[in-house]
Amino acid sequence: MAELITGTKSYDGFIENFSGNDIFMRTFPMTTAIDFNPGTIVEVKFHPPTGKTLCLNCRLKWSYKTPPYGLTNSIGMEIISLLPDYENFLKGLL
Repeated sequence: MAELITGTKSYDGFIENFSGNDIFMRTFPMTTAIDFNPGTIVEVKFHPPTGKTLCLNCRLKWSYKTPPYGLTNSIGMEIISLLPDYENFLKGLL
């Protein structure tokens, strides 16, 4: 599970893909549709198997509402600054 935080709001979801300095995330279904605008700076928090929470500052690259109702979002993000803990996590995936 992962949490996307923008301003004072947070949205739960899951990370589908890690790719170097990019993340692909899907939000869990929401009661109302939300627009995520490219260029917005967000924070992504998740708990890898190591148990230590990782917090990454990211920039939204793209997003789209997932059919059929648009109550989930698929979101592509660029990690603004790679942290050593995140880099170690990625190495552990190989």
